[in-house]
Amino acid sequence: MRRGLAGRGSVVEQPGAAGTSLTARSAARQSPHFPGEEDVGIVGVESLTTVRLVVALGWGGIPDVLGSTCGPLLGGPPRQEPGGVVFAEQAPSSPANAIRTLEELGSPDFAAHQSLAQRFTVARFRQCILAMARRLSDST
Repeated sequence: MRRGLAGRGSVVEQPGAAGTSLTARSAARQSPHFPGEEDVGIVGVESLTTVRLVVALGWGGIPDVLGSTCGPLLGGPPRQEPGGVVFAEQAPSSPANAIRTLEELGSPDFAAHQSLAQRFTVARFRQCILAMARRLSDST
């Protein structure tokens, strides 16, 4: 699926190598399978690391990945988050409505996207694991 995104590129939903080449040029990315709850929100993390907006179901780990301060979206219209737009229902019209919301937004804050993505770098992961190990060793 490709749709215009107010001159900023396109929204892409393609699995496999074709999807990879398309997402390299896209302005936003939606999960390559029908929107479902992701425990971790890995598609969102991948998108943020390539400075792409995310259109996703607002359950599971994705609200945290997108920097939400409101938690899961359990009903109502699509909601803008720092890293993209989330929607509440697993219905065919929901991603389309979220994409329309995304198209109505002004220019995205790419510095904010990079800041969100930095939370998932290998260096940050290593730092957090070492800090946790130190806390555990200090408590024994």
